[in-house]
Amino acid sequence: MIDYVIVGAGSAGCVLANRLVDKGYRVTVLEAGGSDARTEVRIPAAFTKLFHGECDWGYRTVPQPSLFHRALYWPRARMLGGCSSMNAQMWYPGFPADYDGWASAGATGWDWNTLKPYLSRIEHGRNGDGGTGLHIEPVRDPNPSTRAFLNACERSGVPRLGASATRTGGYSLTPTTQRLGRRFSAADGYLRPAQKNTRLDVITNALVRRVLFEGTRAVGVEYRDGDGQLRKLRVAREVILSSGAVNSPQLLLLSGVGDPEALRRSGIDVVLSLPGVGKNLQDHLMTAVIAECPKPVTLVAARASCASSCRRRGTSRPTWARPRSSSARAPSSPSRTSSSSSRRCRSRITAW
Repeated sequence: MIDYVIVGAGSAGCVLANRLVDKGYRVTVLEAGGSDARTEVRIPAAFTKLFHGECDWGYRTVPQPSLFHRALYWPRARMLGGCSSMNAQMWYPGFPADYDGWASAGATGWDWNTLKPYLSRIEHGRNGDGGTGLHIEPVRDPNPSTRAFLNACERSGVPRLGASATRTGGYSLTPTTQRLGRRFSAADGYLRPAQKNTRLDVITNALVRRVLFEGTRAVGVEYRDGDGQLRKLRVAREVILSSGAVNSPQLLLLSGVGDPEALRRSGIDVVLSLPGVGKNLQDHLMTAVIAECPKPVTLVAARASCASSCRRRGTSRPTWARPRSSSARAPSSPSRTSSSSSRRCRSRITAW
């Protein structure tokens, strides 16, 4: 019998698998999605090609009253590495005041001084200690419009923030979770090194349906494998849910842990009354600055140029995205054309 089952091979799941195996435990990781071996995962600017495809849960919120009742699209990755395999690779661990605010609100142990060593341990690529973790690098070839924006900040007297800024207010070129110009995900930094150990088993295309309980003790999970068969997996120690801010509480609710009234309305037997499950989710919205760019140097311009080139060739995808031959196929991508092409060249610059 295994010691731990980890539900979800996202950022947290990959780290947990690495650490537990390193401690000598037997671990099985169940991931609902498949492999991250896709061209669109590795190319930093191609991540939007993964949206609304088989690697994305494709969630939408209910209409938000504070946003004029708009429903927001929430990309949530469904593959090894989780959202670290599909996000924009921006690395900002936060500011000391953020963590100290949590601690003062009652989250003991979450203050900056306590967590700083762990954040430094993640950044092994920057620190060069050779351990497991993420590679953090500056953007290798900043866009000319980005350089122009940062130069304007400097001329305006805005303070420049360093790699490990401790204050808010200022400008900086965003550090990235990349290595040699390619995405470096939690699967790269933690899961793959751990897979060299025979105590770790990673099962993909395994959708967990519920946690199994004996009384109020979690003893395993029930999941549907890639062939559609229902299977049960029991553990000697713990069931760890690391499926993200949406799927982890969803799985608890499906397993009978949550608000008793809501569970009964859905026909779910109550295992444990915990009314806060599935409630009080807060998103961190980002405001972008969109400006006209008179030169064809933006991603929008590149996409438009690429689309025009493909039309001249009579193809629907650029050369790098098409299979080279039947025996050596490039990783598949959603057959979805970009709607970003525009007559006017626009550049999106995010100010931090």
